[in-house]
Amino acid sequence: MTKIQSISTSQGPLMKRYRVRSIKVETMGSSHAIPALEEDIALRLREEVAEYAKLKEVGE
Repeated sequence: MTKIQSISTSQGPLMKRYRVRSIKVETMGSSHAIPALEEDIALRLREEVAEYAKLKEVGE
């Protein structure tokens, strides 16, 4: 968790229709994406990871 530099969510038009979002977690060396999570779960997960990683701002 300490190596995480940013975490963000994204949602395109089709994803918006089905109320899903993708989460992108970035570290210095790489980035990882979790596609198509339910919207409320994705937002909660983003906030929890940001809290554990002690990030000041969370991108959307």
